[in-house]
Amino acid sequence: MHRAFAAFVAVVLAVPAAGASQPAVVTEAKFLAAVGEGHPALAALRMNLGSARAEALAAAALADPEVGAVREDPDGDAEQIDLTVSWQPPQPGRRLAVAAAGHGIAAAEARLEAERLALHLVLHEAYAAWAIASERTDHLARNADRLAELARREGERAERGEVSGLEARRLALAADEAASRLALAEAEAAAALATVRGWVPELADGALSELPALVPPRAALPAQHPRLIALEQDLEAARLSSRAADRIVRWPELIAGWQRQELDAGSVEGPILGISWPLPLLDRNRAERSLAASREETAGARLEAARRRFEADRAGALAAYGRLEAAAREAHRAASGNPGMVAAAVAAFEQGEAGVTDLLETLRSAVDSEATALDLHTAALAAFRRLEELAGCPLDQDHDPTLDPNGETP
Repeated sequence: MHRAFAAFVAVVLAVPAAGASQPAVVTEAKFLAAVGEGHPALAALRMNLGSARAEALAAAALADPEVGAVREDPDGDAEQIDLTVSWQPPQPGRRLAVAAAGHGIAAAEARLEAERLALHLVLHEAYAAWAIASERTDHLARNADRLAELARREGERAERGEVSGLEARRLALAADEAASRLALAEAEAAAALATVRGWVPELADGALSELPALVPPRAALPAQHPRLIALEQDLEAARLSSRAADRIVRWPELIAGWQRQELDAGSVEGPILGISWPLPLLDRNRAERSLAASREETAGARLEAARRRFEADRAGALAAYGRLEAAAREAHRAASGNPGMVAAAVAAFEQGEAGVTDLLETLRSAVDSEATALDLHTAALAAFRRLEELAGCPLDQDHDPTLDPNGETP
């Protein structure tokens, strides 16, 4: 399992295609696939399920027989030897206890699915942070390079006396500001990449991310949720445990054996048969019955509260994602015209048809537009992760891959 996992990671993450000169692009799907069943993060989630299965084995197990041997020789003249075997038959509530343990296993399995989804969302968030930071860095790098080149050329022209030194200085200040913003973005991208490497250390040096696409909004979410299923199983297990606790009469312990007595007149021997039966006269299992009833009431209340909360949260999450997804797509479409606008502004400035103020204002508007589009994309991805959390399962399997991150068909 682990060798296959390592080989898979090496192929999809660390080794670029044969003859390729470009850095490897790690898509979100490849990144998620790299955290497979052999990953320690997934193995660490199985403890609760193992505990539930162990409790089911304990509930189904029969009591072991006990063997006893007693020798009595009170005065040295008479000797008695008792060899006995005792066994406690299954109690009347055993069948209910075994069934309750079975529901405990089902609850643990549902919670394991919920934990798997939680890990899935953490991985989604880590990759999205890396992709968004990389995209932001690329945008700011283009702007910083553009301003640095304009500032250099205007500085040379100012030295020759062709343009005002004030305009050259304004461009230099704008270039310095762009370089500072780029440094902040690069630091954020480096931190996001380190987080991704924490999940997949085999990530190739120089690997590039891909901006996750936005999935079209849904009209509704799946009805079942693993956490609700787990609470339903908890309630059923509590009900069965409460019924088992009501069985106050217990089966007696069975005793059988052989007795031998050595007397002056000779020896006698014979079988021993007996029972040991607790009578429910005083305790009547009141403490266990009270605890079982309290657990049943609590399990029912938790389930009802979770159902109400899920219904309200799902409606809000669907509405929020629909609005953010539409706004993000529109912002990407609006920003798609920025390169042409910037090129026209630079050409007008170089030809003397526009001043440095108009140029800087245009460049700043373009940068702000791209930043807003990325902010909306980030918020939409976070809202989609919230939808998956409330759905209880990944929702991107039916995503249309022909849509690019801008929501356009190639």
